Amino acid sequence: METEEEPLHCLSEQPSSSIELFVSARANYATFTCDSNSISFRDTLIMQPRIYQFSMKNTGDVVLNYSWQIVPENIKGISPAPGEISRTNSAITARTQSARSYCQKVATSMQAPDVDKPFAVSPMAGEIPPGVRENFTVRFAPVEVNEFQSWLLCEIHNANPATVQEPSIVLRGKSIMPHCHFDFEDSDYISRHNPGEDSSSTPLESRTRCFELSSVGMKKKQKHFWIMNPTTEDYFFKWVCDDHAAGEDFRPSFVCDNTSGHLVSGKKLLVVFTYSPQDLGTVESKWKFMILDKEISIPFLLVGHCREPQISFNLSHLKFKPTLVGRKTHETVYLINRESVDFHYTVKRSSCHANASSTKLEISPMEGEIQANTQCPILLSYNPKVSGNASFSLEVVIAHKFKHVAMNVKAASYEMDVQLLCENSQEMKVDLSSLGLNAINLGEVQLMDSCIRKLHIRNVGNYSCKYSWKLVQGKNEIPQTVTELPEMNSADESVAVAKHVLAVAPGYGFVPAGETKEVMMTFQPKKEGKLSHSRLIMEIAEGPTFACQINGRGISPGLDISFTYHNFGPCFVYKAGMPINQVMLKMVNRGYTEISVECLYKNNEFLEVKIPPLLLLPNEGTNVPIRFYPRDCIKYCEKIHFRLNGVLTRTVEIRGEGTEMKVEVLHSKQKVVKFGAIRIGKYIRHVVPIINRSPRSISLNLSVTPLSPELLEEGVMRLRPQGKIELAGNGGKHDVEVYFNPKTRIAPFTEEVMMECAGLSQPLFIVTGSCQGTDIRLDQDHIPFGAIVIRSRTKRRFTMKNIGDIGASFIWDAHRFEPDFTITPVKGYISPGMEIPFEVDFHPAMLSQDIRYEGIKCNVENHPESLSLTLTGMCINAPSLKEIMNFNCVVRGKDNRNILMNNRSNRQWVLRPVIEGDFFTGADTFTVESGQNKTYDIEYRPLLMTNDTKHQGSVFFPLPDGTGLLYNLVGTADAPKSTGSINRDVPCKTSYVELLNVENWLNKPQRFKVTVEMIKPDKLDAGTTLKGMDYIDVPAGARRDYKLKFFAHKEGTFGAKVIFKNEKTSEYMYYYITLRATSPGVISTIELHTAVRRGVSHTITVDNPLPGGVTFYSDCKISDINLPPQIVIPAYSRGSYTFEYQPLKVGDHVGKLMLLSQELGHYTYDLILKAHSCGQEKVSHFTAQLGQSHVITIKFINYARQKTEYSAKFSSPVFSAECKGVTAAPASSSGGTEVTIDVTYEPSQLGQSSGMMTLTSPIGGEYSFPLLGDCVQPKPQGPFTVKKGGFVLIPFKNVFSCVLQYQYRVDNSLFQVKTHETIRPKKTVNIQVSFDGKMRAGSVHTCMLTVVPAKSTSCNPPTWVFYLKGYGPDSCKE
Repeated sequence: METEEEPLHCLSEQPSSSIELFVSARANYATFTCDSNSISFRDTLIMQPRIYQFSMKNTGDVVLNYSWQIVPENIKGISPAPGEISRTNSAITARTQSARSYCQKVATSMQAPDVDKPFAVSPMAGEIPPGVRENFTVRFAPVEVNEFQSWLLCEIHNANPATVQEPSIVLRGKSIMPHCHFDFEDSDYISRHNPGEDSSSTPLESRTRCFELSSVGMKKKQKHFWIMNPTTEDYFFKWVCDDHAAGEDFRPSFVCDNTSGHLVSGKKLLVVFTYSPQDLGTVESKWKFMILDKEISIPFLLVGHCREPQISFNLSHLKFKPTLVGRKTHETVYLINRESVDFHYTVKRSSCHANASSTKLEISPMEGEIQANTQCPILLSYNPKVSGNASFSLEVVIAHKFKHVAMNVKAASYEMDVQLLCENSQEMKVDLSSLGLNAINLGEVQLMDSCIRKLHIRNVGNYSCKYSWKLVQGKNEIPQTVTELPEMNSADESVAVAKHVLAVAPGYGFVPAGETKEVMMTFQPKKEGKLSHSRLIMEIAEGPTFACQINGRGISPGLDISFTYHNFGPCFVYKAGMPINQVMLKMVNRGYTEISVECLYKNNEFLEVKIPPLLLLPNEGTNVPIRFYPRDCIKYCEKIHFRLNGVLTRTVEIRGEGTEMKVEVLHSKQKVVKFGAIRIGKYIRHVVPIINRSPRSISLNLSVTPLSPELLEEGVMRLRPQGKIELAGNGGKHDVEVYFNPKTRIAPFTEEVMMECAGLSQPLFIVTGSCQGTDIRLDQDHIPFGAIVIRSRTKRRFTMKNIGDIGASFIWDAHRFEPDFTITPVKGYISPGMEIPFEVDFHPAMLSQDIRYEGIKCNVENHPESLSLTLTGMCINAPSLKEIMNFNCVVRGKDNRNILMNNRSNRQWVLRPVIEGDFFTGADTFTVESGQNKTYDIEYRPLLMTNDTKHQGSVFFPLPDGTGLLYNLVGTADAPKSTGSINRDVPCKTSYVELLNVENWLNKPQRFKVTVEMIKPDKLDAGTTLKGMDYIDVPAGARRDYKLKFFAHKEGTFGAKVIFKNEKTSEYMYYYITLRATSPGVISTIELHTAVRRGVSHTITVDNPLPGGVTFYSDCKISDINLPPQIVIPAYSRGSYTFEYQPLKVGDHVGKLMLLSQELGHYTYDLILKAHSCGQEKVSHFTAQLGQSHVITIKFINYARQKTEYSAKFSSPVFSAECKGVTAAPASSSGGTEVTIDVTYEPSQLGQSSGMMTLTSPIGGEYSFPLLGDCVQPKPQGPFTVKKGGFVLIPFKNVFSCVLQYQYRVDNSLFQVKTHETIRPKKTVNIQVSFDGKMRAGSVHTCMLTVVPAKSTSCNPPTWVFYLKGYGPDSCKE
């Protein structure tokens, strides 16, 4: 009984609980019955074995373990004692124990020589399950002449020795010497069939030898055996066949290759019999072996068996599906070989032809080899030439087979009946013939235009047909790329040839029986030319073929383009107001059909093509302006594509170059030309040289437009030359002369000399100076008084101003004011810079529709011209006052009111209303027909807002009868409404400019102050800007775009009110603008590649445009990314952010990295990460003796940031670890943690062995450690000491993986140890060595214990040596 060690286990931390385990076992002895106790063999020729079988049954409840042993009685040197072995059958059982004792003596006698054992039993050892009978075979094969007797003893290991007698069987046999030994084993054919019992044949002798040969088919079989002469004399022999010939044509089934010969004593000779089957079944042949010298004859019976090979088709008959004439169909049958040998086969060619028909079957292959126990596919193809039924009797000839393998094959075929019709240009269908060439004329077709003809395929047959189109150009067939589709719908396929000039769609397809398929033939030429020698052929699968001659001609659309290449050359960078660099591209349709033209070019900021999609009629043309606006100083190259008729493309290439305009004065000190202060009539001249520093030649004009009217007089200030000035590029120069000749007083002035070039006006240099004199002016030279009622008066005021350098006296011509006007003062003196107010009183005495005093003079001392004044007015009767008309609208808006005029007179009224008021307007004349009513419209359009005082005005209608109507006008102008509301979505971190249109509603320039009032939020943060220029100047009645710049670092919604206000008039306009800063998207994509556990770094730069420091926080969901939690970037600085990618597992990953800032928002980066294997770790080397082990501690670095466990796997059983895994602590942020694992190398065979340890963790990844071990011969151990009469225990381990028996040997008889021991795999036993015997007192004895495996296939089996030292009585250990 052996006790199994408890397996490795871990105690659970959970509370323990009791579980009941029921174990049952049964112990018993084995019992049996044996049906034989004595076996006697008949006399046997030497080297001719005989066999006997007996059985033994296990009648017990447990497995019976047995082993047989044959003990001979005639071994030399051993004689059984009388009574040990008896040949009396009745005394066998009584003397079994004596025989076993004799057996043990034979086994322990190691010096006895080996002898031939004529008896053998099989099986020799084993086990018999309960209730099972086991058969045993005893073989008697003597090799010398003698009488033999042996004991067959059975040892049953688990039988009860007290009650059960183990089996013992006596074996007897006698061998005789033959004259000739035949080395083959006789067949039992004679005993099975008794061929001699047939009365018609000669009975067989009892000593007849027999052997059998079997053949599958007509294959020859041979029997080889040796004959040997065991006698001491040579002799001649002969083989004689006793078969009776059936005639001259009789061919024997057996033939001996050497029918006679000479056999030398003690020698042997090879005899060969050949069996050639003549028919199926069994054939017997009688032969005699005759020794001629001794007249000895030995009869032989040769038996041959022949059967047909089991080869056949998998089908007895085959029927093809109905097939179109000309279409080949295929079927596959299988030739099955159920034999264990290969056969050659050949298809009989005559069987491939049908009876009374010219059709035949095609077989592939026609011959070949069919492997044993396989099936060979044979392809049958049938291609009928005529319609009808056919029958074939297919035969296959099998080599060595008597009968052919046959199969009946039937097939049926039919023909196609198809018609082809073509529609002409009048849509009439025309039948096309399959017997000749049909002509189809497509006429003239414009390039890229299409001409379509419909073809109708009509199937009037009973089966579906397949059609296909192809084009033959001349004698060559155009290769097609059309493939057969599995479905009938092939509308998406087409046959296109000659670079897709001619197309048929669908190019192939199916037409069901009784239906018609429509096919479209399209001719679309792509270049000019005639389509000649082109035949379009429609082939019906297994049916007729239709050939069509296609005639057509492609003609050009006839569009003339004036040029295909134009170079603008160097052009100045475009600015508003500059002349446009333009060239006209002329297109003319010279053809006779319409041409559609579409420009595919997308206009951009530097090149513009102004042409809408248009249709050009024959002989119609158009001009296409191409405008070049260079924006930068670079070279430009663009291609403009025009699509004609939707398919043809014409290309025009445009080139140009942008350059800056650089014209300036040669000397910087002459940028300001100073004339000084001169007197009237003086003359002065200055010369200013100018230079062109730009690369392009310039044609320019110089001009000066003074603000002072005195300078505008002819000859006062002039420039020379006055025409165009041509300056060559890169340094061209020219002198400019400036003349100043004042004729009147001119105040100090500063004027700019403007250079006008390419539509751009810019200052070149400045001219300053003055001329002293008198300058007296009236603030107005015309005073309208309007209409007043007779005998009433009104006053108007005006001023006189001396803006000159000298004072003067003045006097009015007072008589010119009479009788309706009076002016005060009439005369006086005005000093320089002085203003004198004048008052004119209007007091008409008579009714008048038009009172006008023109050219009233005022004489001024020393003034070259007198001042003049014009006064106007009208005198009316006092009209009846009607209602007050009120107007109300927003400033710069308008409000309309109307007055109903009723003409009750009998004549037409032509009225000229008089309107007073700055912002009230109406028609100058107004006609009212007699007896009619008509309304007069008055429009109120205020340009100024009203505060406390409203806008006042009146309208007076003078009637033809001298009366009039007067209306008072009162207008209220409210604050303006919003000019517009703008909503925009702008990505964060992107500069955006919003253009706001600003309009000047006055007839004089205005300067607006721009104010941005935030609505939401109240105040912008430091990371958001919304601003533009503080002022914008808009010319009179013009519009300008104001650029409002917006930039936001983070998401949010920003609402503002942008106000444009004239600070002088307080008039303003405003916009509401809402800007939503949306997500900025991905800043960039970062790709990182590295091996696992190998870090790779990447640096991101981030700018801080704010006046204060900014903190960025990082966020990334990928665990393999190591990044600092935050960085701080100082004000107005650029910071770098470095992170590391250190993957732990192989694979590809994608993710996002975000930098978050409260002030600047978030920055998003896409990460594309790829990790590949880093290969193997360092090789670990082990060295151990066989039977011992070597342990090495392997270290590795764990980079996982959390606690994880690595499981260990070994590819070789010689390497192992104490635990199946190892637990690793979390890695630190600066690096990994070191982990160790102990690996044991315990070899089981000598030599080198290799393996691989793989540590795997779902978090930490995978590590591969190559292991290399070297196993050497075990070294001697000891000495182990022992005293006389004592023993010592030596531990020894079976290092192999199987149960082995080890032999123990000592070289000193004083040391005793058991001879052998069976040890289970990987188990350790203690070898007990005793020390005892006769020895002298105080003596010391040594011994070498050798342990070797009992069975080993190695030529150099391992050996373990242990040294022992024994001490005699009263001796001391050294």
